[in-house]
Amino acid sequence: MQEGFAGTFDKLENYIRSRFALKNELRTDNKERVSTYLNFNGRTEEAFAFYRSVFRTEFSGKGIQRIGDFPPHEGQPPLSEDDKKLILFIQLPITAGHLLMGTDAPESMGFKVIPGNNMHIHLEPATRAETKRLFDELSVDGVVEMTLQDAFWGAYYGNFTDRYGINWMLSFKETSS
Repeated sequence: MQEGFAGTFDKLENYIRSRFALKNELRTDNKERVSTYLNFNGRTEEAFAFYRSVFRTEFSGKGIQRIGDFPPHEGQPPLSEDDKKLILFIQLPITAGHLLMGTDAPESMGFKVIPGNNMHIHLEPATRAETKRLFDELSVDGVVEMTLQDAFWGAYYGNFTDRYGINWMLSFKETSS
């Protein structure tokens, strides 16, 4: 296991693999969509129960998906029983077709959630070309964390922080309609 930034990056890569593999299972069409992705340090379930009561909707997709519901990735260290109970992925329709999506990002797995890195605007444009255009224009003078590329989970994906400090994730996945 690598130490420092490289080790944290490896943990993040494995975590992202799990998270987006699940999210893409839920995608059924190529309609444009905007969602807000929230990260919590162990409080995702509590937060989403609150949001569900406020918006009076139900969790969509496969409901609450916990980290322990899925087999570990190769090379992943064993998880504690507490970490296995954390939320890997959850989504809740809130208003006008907008989805809140969320995950736990615990310090025990190398994350440090602070105000500012705990939320991303997630865009899912209708075409690959529009995804690239938006990525290229929004990321000017920003910090690209992952270049736009064909990712292992089947989506054309990239993420960055724009020049104003706003976190963005863009993805396009061709679906059979």
